[in-house]
Amino acid sequence: MEDVKNPVRLGLYGCGNRTRALLNSLRGENEYQVVAAYDICGQAVASAVEQYGGKSCTSSKELIAHDEAEAFLISLDPFAHPAAFDEAVEARRPIFIEKPIAMSAQEAWKMWKKAERLDVPVQVGFIRRFTPEQMAARAYLINNPPGRIFGVSCNWFHPGETEMINCLNNWPENFRLKVSQIPFHCCHALDVLRTYCGEVKTVHAVGVKWVDRPYPSPDKVVADFVFENSSVGAFHYSSMSYKHEISYVLHAENYTLTFDDGLEIWHRPQYQSLRNDGSPDCRDTYHKHIGPDRFHFGASSVDATIMLKFLRSVRDGLPMDPGMEDGYRVAELAEAIETSWRTGERIDLPLTL
Repeated sequence: MEDVKNPVRLGLYGCGNRTRALLNSLRGENEYQVVAAYDICGQAVASAVEQYGGKSCTSSKELIAHDEAEAFLISLDPFAHPAAFDEAVEARRPIFIEKPIAMSAQEAWKMWKKAERLDVPVQVGFIRRFTPEQMAARAYLINNPPGRIFGVSCNWFHPGETEMINCLNNWPENFRLKVSQIPFHCCHALDVLRTYCGEVKTVHAVGVKWVDRPYPSPDKVVADFVFENSSVGAFHYSSMSYKHEISYVLHAENYTLTFDDGLEIWHRPQYQSLRNDGSPDCRDTYHKHIGPDRFHFGASSVDATIMLKFLRSVRDGLPMDPGMEDGYRVAELAEAIETSWRTGERIDLPLTL
């Protein structure tokens, strides 16, 4: 990696594990310098300053007023993001804010519009769009026209009970016991779906809440989408899965892409003679020419990818991507899914806020 003569001087608004993961991903690369830090937990601030340097601030106002901070990194309990963002954006300096930007579409809308009004560039931490397979898939779509895109779907399965038990045993006040996984963790998946089919026009979801526990996540949700480009989609979430899975399937006119362990490309046979050779049963000929092409990727730090993108955007004045509109659209879609599975009604987007 090239030497950086002017590392970006960062102010940290939040000094927890997620902030450290982002910073550690580029530790030693001279891409940034921490000049100030604040967290409601003084011990966390002291530990961060000891590790990264900078001034330990005793209040958020002191952090925001720090003259040397060129940009701010906000990574907090997501319920605290709107208030922290509202303070930081007044300084009119670039901001990196961790996902989700807010726990309601209305709060996310206000944040987006304020950043737009004050002309503050903001990058949102949707890291899963930067996994190697997602980046390779989007590059493939650009270089190999898909024809009409019919739809995209995602499965997001995990044993949610483990998170509840661990929090109850070790961190009973942790915000994760107060938040649904759909807008919290699964916002990554919703963001990825948007990168393929754009904005959603309607949502209809059904769900099951079966386990009596102090944890608002549904036990299972299936949501159907109609996108503005007339393609369709589906999002399937389960916290009652004993198999961990985050996978995607995109169906288009010329090929199907699947993402689970790497990337697979299944081709529609290019020529008519390969799709139908005139025999009574075309299946052998057809399936012989569809693939798949399989691509597997080694270890890659998505934290380093998105942080480097942010820091170089700050340094060079480049557009932030994903930005605050993306943060809002994902919050809106998550809220539509949550509302629909609870009420059984179809939700039209955009929401009326």
